[in-house]
Amino acid sequence: LKSRAQVKELVPEALESVERKSSALTDKFKDLVGLCQQKRSALEAQGDFFDYMDESEYLEQWINDKLQVAAMEEYGDDFEHLKLIQGRWEDFKSGIATGEKRYADCDEKARRLVSGHNPMAEEIVQEQQRLATDWKLLSGYLEARDHKLTAAEEIHKFNQNWSDLMDRIDEKAAAIPTELGKDTNALQRYEK
Repeated sequence: LKSRAQVKELVPEALESVERKSSALTDKFKDLVGLCQQKRSALEAQGDFFDYMDESEYLEQWINDKLQVAAMEEYGDDFEHLKLIQGRWEDFKSGIATGEKRYADCDEKARRLVSGHNPMAEEIVQEQQRLATDWKLLSGYLEARDHKLTAAEEIHKFNQNWSDLMDRIDEKAAAIPTELGKDTNALQRYEK
């Protein structure tokens, strides 16, 4: 093979043409690599956005389902029935705690995407605000339901105590003899 210097002496114009074309090809390749990197970044950002939206849509539906349960106005027919409802309510709230972790993770992901200048940052902020509003609403419903169940417990306790007291009064009233007594001794016994 001939060295570059020898080729240059033989065909200087051809070598210059090859070098120009090679340089242009290298520049085009660098541009292509840059475009590929930009496209990869854009695809990753879009994928992150879709992942976030899937999670936020799931959470929005989950919150709406939980809101229906939290908005229930069932307080039981009596104290025992209320205790069953309270037990189910406590189980329900423990499921909310699991959802709260998932909500916090979704919120953190939204913050990361926005601070990372995701091209869909505006939509992410809007969605997260909507989700935060729904979460706040659910939290309010949970607190209100807790208070209502506590109040219902007090009412059922009062009603049960009142019923027990009325039963005792009726027993005592039934134990009072209807006769007035036939002599002084019988009358004194009834007075006690």
